[in-house]
Amino acid sequence: MRKTLNLLTILTILLCSQILSPFGQKWKSMQRDYKNLCNALEQANVIDKRYCHPFWLATKNKMRTLLLGKPNQKILHERCITHTMVRRGIGATQKYEITYLKYCTFKQTKKLLSRFAETDFLKIPRECKEFNCTTNSLGHLFYAAKIFETLEHEKEINTIVEFGGGYGNLARIFKMTLPHATIIIFDLPEAIALQSLFLNSTLESADIIIHTKLPTDFKTGSIHLVPVFFIDNIEIDADVFVSTFGISEAPVFVQQKIAAKAFFNAQTCYLAGQLKGWSGQFEQHNLLFGEIKNNYSWIQCQPFHADIGNLLNYELLAANI
Repeated sequence: MRKTLNLLTILTILLCSQILSPFGQKWKSMQRDYKNLCNALEQANVIDKRYCHPFWLATKNKMRTLLLGKPNQKILHERCITHTMVRRGIGATQKYEITYLKYCTFKQTKKLLSRFAETDFLKIPRECKEFNCTTNSLGHLFYAAKIFETLEHEKEINTIVEFGGGYGNLARIFKMTLPHATIIIFDLPEAIALQSLFLNSTLESADIIIHTKLPTDFKTGSIHLVPVFFIDNIEIDADVFVSTFGISEAPVFVQQKIAAKAFFNAQTCYLAGQLKGWSGQFEQHNLLFGEIKNNYSWIQCQPFHADIGNLLNYELLAANI
């Protein structure tokens, strides 16, 4: 009898070890999608190192190791990701953003942003008490507000193109505040994998599409995750083009392609980036500034308020209005 119980106990332990937690299931699904994406890109022979800045080449390799490893609900705490995608603490930067959101935005913008609700999915503390959100979400709410403030009605924003989507937090804010919008993110495969994990886990009703081959069209109202290698062969008429530090950290090769597309013909363009980057690595802003002047009738450019290691940063908002 005792031997039978011991055997049943062992079998139960083995069975339970094979049952993944809800997060583990999401993680396994992300890994499957990531492997499928990488295999499809390799078979199509579209992977080109010219699309990835040398700084990001090292970072993406570290991300790949994490993504293919064990389920890690604190992946955003890993240094290679925290260093590039996550802000923490409440300082002068955050006080500026809180003041702007509370006192310097129109009623319609406040109404849109009130649709946002924070998630604890990836275990980042909610350090901003005023909006009950993470420091990262506070910054992304600020970006969204700047865009909303340039447009009279939310119906004017139907298609949003984001270059460099981080872990998907800004896209999540756009989808929560503008449920009807079609959102297209161009990024590296590793970032796409992280975005798919985050967005699929925090947006219950959203349709998240990972494009493993060149898309011929974009399903209305969905969030589309598109490898940056396809950017040269895609034509989009966007309402908004947004890139928060992603475009300033891209190679000139990629910046030229985006500029040649007139920022996907976006009515409104919002850029935040580096004027003088880490060890002089990112200093191609003049190309972007020149093309903004060629394509937009109204332009506002100023130093960006974020203190990121004493770097010089800019904020640029442009529109045809």
